[in-house]
Amino acid sequence: MHNCRAAKLLTMVALTAVAGIASAQSPPKPDPLPQLPSDRVYLLDGSLERVRQQFAIPGLAVGIVEDGVPVYIRAWGVRDTQTDAPVTVHTLFHVASITKTLTAAAVMQLAEQGRLALTDPVGRHLPAFADSPITITHLLTHTAGLQDVEHASSTTEASAVDDYVAKLAVHFKRKPAHAPGQGWEYSDAAFNVLGAVVEAASEQSYSEYMQAHVLPAAGMLESTFQPPASDDEFAWPHTGEFFVRRAPRYPWDRALLPSAGLNASITDMTQWALAHLNRDSPLLSPASYDALLSRKLDSGWEGIAMGLGWQLEQRGDLLLPRHAGAEHGFSALLTLYPEQRRAIIILSNAETTPRGEIRRMIEAVLAGEGVVYPPHPLLLRSDLLWVLGGLGVGLMAILIAVTMHLRRRRSRRA
Repeated sequence: MHNCRAAKLLTMVALTAVAGIASAQSPPKPDPLPQLPSDRVYLLDGSLERVRQQFAIPGLAVGIVEDGVPVYIRAWGVRDTQTDAPVTVHTLFHVASITKTLTAAAVMQLAEQGRLALTDPVGRHLPAFADSPITITHLLTHTAGLQDVEHASSTTEASAVDDYVAKLAVHFKRKPAHAPGQGWEYSDAAFNVLGAVVEAASEQSYSEYMQAHVLPAAGMLESTFQPPASDDEFAWPHTGEFFVRRAPRYPWDRALLPSAGLNASITDMTQWALAHLNRDSPLLSPASYDALLSRKLDSGWEGIAMGLGWQLEQRGDLLLPRHAGAEHGFSALLTLYPEQRRAIIILSNAETTPRGEIRRMIEAVLAGEGVVYPPHPLLLRSDLLWVLGGLGVGLMAILIAVTMHLRRRRSRRA
């Protein structure tokens, strides 16, 4: 009997020891992922839907990253007013010029592989620019002196890129905006030329290279550079300021893809922001991220400096990497806050979406300051204010003239 009890006691001791060893060897539980407080989620949901309706935005999607983790990804409205198909977090929006940040990443990848150098003259890769002083860095910083005077023909032929580049080269020789490196002018053309450099260095078409090497490396599994097919979940563009209507065509042009051709979901754009905030993606090396997001020069816009492909917005002592996009019925804005490892992404299929005001509203809610709603859409239009002011002055002049006329008539009768 005593032997049986002793055996049981020894067994319990042994099991307790094993459990202790296993517990000591098991990894500690990770800290819980950051989440927005439920009251702020509720406030954001209602406020963003209110702004969407107030500004007649058909479809709106917003992503927020806090401490390097997505904490808010939402979508409202419809992707097409003709069908009333709803926007989801997987709906693809045309992000327009935000595409430039992806083209810059492709250039950095090829630089890491030794297929090009940022100091290379463009003519080393594109014969049309032979003997040109323009370098790849000039293109990445909008200092090449290229003007947006040549527009592609909307053809899907591979020759469209070569034709476009050749026309730009001729125009640059004849009439540059300024000598390379001696001025700053925002230029879609510069990034379309960079796309041609990507093609030459990689020996793939721009879209093939991006789909194979940039999008998957960033975890952007839904995005595409192809135009929408009938069964795709694309948000359709909508134009107009007072009477919003469905646009007749979707913006797509083979030669213009590098400057404004990406179609991406809010889920994927959040992944793009994460890659640059965390810098642990297989997309690029830490040194390449540093090069993209560090200040290179001041732009021609107040409070904006240039990285490589990225704009850097002055905010106190900080520089916030950002890029906006607007084209043919779409409006978007991506902003990174490196110090907080925060990102705010806004996508929409309307031209008049108040991107900056929506961003300020989100910042205020995240700071616990409550909602700061954008002014009424009419008040955001400086040209309309001038018109209303002019009408007011005109009406006042008419009123004064009528009053003086009536006084003269009365004086004559007297």
